[in-house]
Amino acid sequence: MSTFLHDKNNIIVIGHNGYDCHIDNNKINKIFNQKFAKNGVHIKAIDSSIFFCIILTKNNQLYTFGNYCDMFSNKSNDFSKLGTINENIKSIKCGTDTLAILENNGDLYVWGNNIYNKINKSLIEPTVNLNHNYIESQSLLMKNVKLVACGYGVMLILKNNGELFGLMENKSEKLLMMDKEINFICGGSGHFLILKNNGDLFCWRPFLNNSFKIIMKNSEIKQICCGKYHSLILTNSGELFVFGDNLQYQLSLNEQTDTWIPILLMVDIDIDFVDAGYDHSVIVKNNGDVFVFGNNARGCLIANNKDICIKVPTLLMTNPNIKSLTNPRKWKCENHKSFPLNFRLGIWTFLLCMKRNQVNTGLKIPKFVLFEIIKFTV
Repeated sequence: MSTFLHDKNNIIVIGHNGYDCHIDNNKINKIFNQKFAKNGVHIKAIDSSIFFCIILTKNNQLYTFGNYCDMFSNKSNDFSKLGTINENIKSIKCGTDTLAILENNGDLYVWGNNIYNKINKSLIEPTVNLNHNYIESQSLLMKNVKLVACGYGVMLILKNNGELFGLMENKSEKLLMMDKEINFICGGSGHFLILKNNGDLFCWRPFLNNSFKIIMKNSEIKQICCGKYHSLILTNSGELFVFGDNLQYQLSLNEQTDTWIPILLMVDIDIDFVDAGYDHSVIVKNNGDVFVFGNNARGCLIANNKDICIKVPTLLMTNPNIKSLTNPRKWKCENHKSFPLNFRLGIWTFLLCMKRNQVNTGLKIPKFVLFEIIKFTV
């Protein structure tokens, strides 16, 4: 569970990679950039688990990289091209050893090992060959799916009607709750976060009595993200809350103990986005400052720092062009660029007419309204 950043030209991999403990991050960066950036191939989406990562390029090519890539091909610790998929992909997610592909129409496909038996034979299409708990090709799992999150032998699925399903090892799917107000989910290895429209934030720990716990109420959350055993919560006012495992100081707390109650780490309105990885955390500010803390074994966070753990947020680099490939902002419309060109041109024409006529009518359109619409359509 690495953090993937990019700066228009290069891909930057931060944090412990489960792909191969003997490959340092400088080599990982070189491998990724030679494969994609230097060949002019742009990455559309990426997701990583403990053992491997999934890469979707803008020309709709799907690749895997890591220890478990031999699940999909005969290669390991190398890029394996899985083929071309259709352009209507909403998101890609990978769990311990299973790949999930969600299309814009709500069809959810799965592929890979099923050694934990979380995917029951009764769920997938009858024509799919579930041979020795291995799904040999992309197989339709569910329809009308809004969001999906993957963990260690667990999958969380939110349907359009508000049904929230949990798929767990050696169990059939279970309806966890029914709530049309759920608008975002994300997952780590053994915990998941569920966010509602009113700002209520729940934590689901399937291996701990399969329990739900509300950890924040009526909050104004800007971003949530899950690492292996810890999570970060960023609010609109710049409050950064942390909770979970702190064994490698990935929460930047004084004591190496875990806490499942969110603790305020800092307040900084200039934080642009955050990311939680295997056992590290990343903070990126509006000016491009990138701060890291957590496990620095083999220099996976800061190469020239010999500390095993970085206990406080420490500046790694400054790059004004830095963006996140791992955790795009949750509030950003994922499909706006798939809108037809004539639709977007129509919006622009409408805005231009309103701008020209507002002087005559005396109606003033706030600049922030225009700005938000322009962001949505560009």
